[in-house]
Amino acid sequence: MSCHLCEDIAHDITLHSELCDGTFAPFLSSNDPPSDAAFSRITNDILPLLSSHIEHSKTHTSKESSDELAALETLLENYKLIVSPHRLLPTEILWQIFHACTEFKAESLKRNSRIMSAGPSNIAWRLAQVCQTWRSAALSYGPIWSSFTLRLIPSPVAPQYRS
Repeated sequence: MSCHLCEDIAHDITLHSELCDGTFAPFLSSNDPPSDAAFSRITNDILPLLSSHIEHSKTHTSKESSDELAALETLLENYKLIVSPHRLLPTEILWQIFHACTEFKAESLKRNSRIMSAGPSNIAWRLAQVCQTWRSAALSYGPIWSSFTLRLIPSPVAPQYRS
């Protein structure tokens, strides 16, 4: 007797190719938000299907298919990451986060100067390195760039260049 769920999964060839050909792979190597269509496809089709298949595999699994189950669970977690709310934060919310980080950093420096040797502008560089979206938001938010701490390290100068 054939399992109905197995037939449903085998029937959706389009979904299978999307899962296998890496259509959504670029989202796993960045924090870029998916398009509305990709978000909808993942939340409405892929996540429920993977969840159903995992539940089915748990009830019909053998020791040989435990690797397949682990792979499906990893795949499910990866797809959940793609539609994670942090990817959908508007720029204005990111600016509020950046502001809070710089305020916290400034307060920390006042209390204990050994926390970080660089000034509050150091946090701006770090925020801009999180991902492309955060970099764009950080570069467009002037207040975190309003002050810089530039530490110059003296370098040895050859005697013939000294005045």
